[in-house]
Amino acid sequence: ELRFFNDTVRGHQIHFMRVVIISLFLLLINSGSTQNLTNPSWTSAAAGNADSRIKKISVQPDGSTIAMGSFRRGDFILGTHTLTENPLLDNHFIVKLNAAGQTQWLKGDFTTTYDIHTDSNGDVYVPSADTLYKLSGTDGSIIWKVNVEPTNGGYLKIFQVEELSGGEILIAGEGYSEDISANGFLLDRANTGYYLFTAKCDANGTFNSINAIDFNNFPMLNEMYLCKGTDNGYYLSFRADELTNNTLFGNVIVENPQPTNPSRTALVAYNEYGNAIWSMTFKGDSANAVIKEIQFNENNGEMMVSGNSYGAYGNFAPFSVINSSTVIESSCNGTSFQAFSLLIDTVSKTVV
Repeated sequence: ELRFFNDTVRGHQIHFMRVVIISLFLLLINSGSTQNLTNPSWTSAAAGNADSRIKKISVQPDGSTIAMGSFRRGDFILGTHTLTENPLLDNHFIVKLNAAGQTQWLKGDFTTTYDIHTDSNGDVYVPSADTLYKLSGTDGSIIWKVNVEPTNGGYLKIFQVEELSGGEILIAGEGYSEDISANGFLLDRANTGYYLFTAKCDANGTFNSINAIDFNNFPMLNEMYLCKGTDNGYYLSFRADELTNNTLFGNVIVENPQPTNPSRTALVAYNEYGNAIWSMTFKGDSANAVIKEIQFNENNGEMMVSGNSYGAYGNFAPFSVINSSTVIESSCNGTSFQAFSLLIDTVSKTVV
């Protein structure tokens, strides 16, 4: 169940969302009253016999909603649109509902999908396995699709997609093989093994850059998060375990953890050329620390980082290469989880 709220607190308009995933059910709350938060403007629930869930939503300026989710074990029905389970796929879907909650279009036949991004025209970018799709926001038709694949038949998966300030489309993911190619653009890598990669293309799907970072073992990069920065640069967080070389670019270093716990997460800033310009590593004294989302504020250069730590017996410490950031006290211990959110000044690279 997805609930969208508007309310006024101390003269400020705020927007927030509560998500409870049971089955697919979209609900828009009437924002006409600042007191009544339980009167919906519309609701939309899935029919059919499939198990279904929403994983990500994007609310458009015109009030329409684009959502990504998955279903299994049967038929998935929204309005007059029906998808039938394909046993060879993970059965992810993209759906658009208009401002009145009516299903405008529904598209399926996507394998595992972690992210969607809508551009200023309302078109939708969808990473699905090793393929990036651009769908029409009007009817869901495929404008173009391009494969980003290892040339030697290895493994590759795209996890994140973001439109940068200069209009380029950035993807991030992981793979296993020697070389990566896209639209004839080839990254010739010297080493085999698991790698993290970022790649840029234009609005027509033509790629012009691919960068990779090697890992010793499987890097679990489905815990990767991406957001745009300034001047067509970007920020990326990922699990820092088992980096083959902890130097990302020049003197930019990610603190390289031991091959056993605790796991650590790196937050890395990249410029428009895909070169790392600084990094910050998050760890616990004896804990796993994982970033779950990052959001950058272009107006003041601050970034909100949220995530969780597990089994922290001491301090939870985000720190830079020179260990200059603030130590954050942690009361989490044993087998407990602890959520955290941090505000970071990206200019001084310190925790605010």
